[in-house]
Order: sequence, then C-alpha cells, then structure tokens
Amino acid sequence: MNLHRVLLLLFLLLGTVASRGDDAAPAAPTLESLQREVAELREGQRLLAEQVEILRKKIETRGGPVITPPNPKPQVVITQNIRGEPFRGETNARVAIIEYSDFNCSHCARYATNIFPRLEKEYILTGKIRYLFQDLPDRQDLDSQIKAQMARCAGEQKKFWEMHDRFFRENLPVLDHPEVLVDHARALGLDAVTLNACIQSRHYLLAIERIGKNARRMGIYGTPSFLIGELSDDGNVLRGTALLTGGESYEELKAVLDGLLKQ
Repeated sequence: MNLHRVLLLLFLLLGTVASRGDDAAPAAPTLESLQREVAELREGQRLLAEQVEILRKKIETRGGPVITPPNPKPQVVITQNIRGEPFRGETNARVAIIEYSDFNCSHCARYATNIFPRLEKEYILTGKIRYLFQDLPDRQDLDSQIKAQMARCAGEQKKFWEMHDRFFRENLPVLDHPEVLVDHARALGLDAVTLNACIQSRHYLLAIERIGKNARRMGIYGTPSFLIGELSDDGNVLRGTALLTGGESYEELKAVLDGLLKQ
C-alpha cells in the first residue's frame, strides 16, 4: 500500500466519523454501537500505523536519491614548441611559464615591476622553474612592434633580458625619439650599428607575427597572459595545463606553480 492509499484510508475513516454526525436525526447510541465504533477506529489507526512504518522502512532501506556525478571535464593541454626562445632559470627545470607580453602595455609594466621580481626570487633563481617570454605587441602599435624586434636583436648580443627590463622600466617611445635606440644600446654596451641593422632587416618580424597568431588561436588577446605547465624531457616542448590572462596576481601564479611542483 503506497502513501496515497494510506492517506485515502485516513480520509475515509475521518469522513465516516464526520458523516455520522451529519444525520438530521441520529439514532440514540447504544453501548454496543459505541464499542463497535471505537473498535473500528482503533483498527483503522492500527492499519494506518502499520502502513506508515512500512513506508518508513522502505525509505530507510532505499536511502536518498542516487546522484551520479558528472563526468570530469578533461584537462586541456596546450603544447608549445619553445626551442630557442629566450628564458630565465635553469635548463633542467621541470615546470615552466610562458609570459605573453607587450612592451607598451601598462599592465605588463606593473607586472614586471611588482610581481615578476617575487617570482624570480622564489622560483627562477632557485632553479624551480624556467621562465620564457613571447612578444604579443598590439598590431596597431608600430612602436610596440619595433621594441619587440629590438629586444630580439639585443638577444643576438646576449642582452635580451637587459633590453626587456629597460623597456618596462623606462617605457620611452623609440619611433618618436630615435635617439632612445642609441641610448639603450650604449647603456647595455651593445653595438648600435649591428643592432640597427638587425632591426632594419625585420628578421624577427615573422616570428613575432607567428607568436601573435598562435596566441589568438589559444584565446589570448590581452596582456600579460601566462601559459604554465611541464616541459618535455628534452626541454623543447611545454605541455601547458593552465592559461591565466589579465595581469594575474602573485598568489594566483604561485598557487598554479606550487600545484605543478608537488606532482
């Protein structure tokens, strides 16, 4: 007997008692009729109690509803060939970050000034991670594109990171003030003629454009953005499992790095 039938039985029992009180001229009750009615009510109560107990035991036995957990979403892995890319840190580090950045981006400058030094101290200089940089200049900003080429050309004279730091620290336009190029070269001890020839050759322009297309394919449009993951055994391929965009905080980057380093 299900719950509907139990309730119906209770309703009928109650209805029977009520209907008996609706008679216009009820017969005078006798001791025998009263005893019979009491007996019927007790029997109804007993049946109702039995059905409630049966339902209670069924619910306890069956338990709550079975909830099937959703299938876990497969982790997306973004594979990047990083052979020959400028980096800081140890070549044998197992975990790496690629920063996608723009030398004329104010958010990138704040990151380079406030957050990167903490990462460098805790993770890069200690040999825990390898840190890579890929250019993502604004396609409408010619000055930004020239700076990206200048940094790459400075890398040919082993001064990529020094030029990188100067651009973010001083953030002076090079197109409107050509003398800035000479100042940077002189400050870093570069051969200005060689540096200028490299820039004029547009040697790195195709590589920078290829980085931009690849970044957009991954859904990266803002800077700075970060692809974080583990390196292949030969160190030439990054298997990125975390993609953070929009000037992440130190705490967010640290949480991802610590999680990978514990694996």
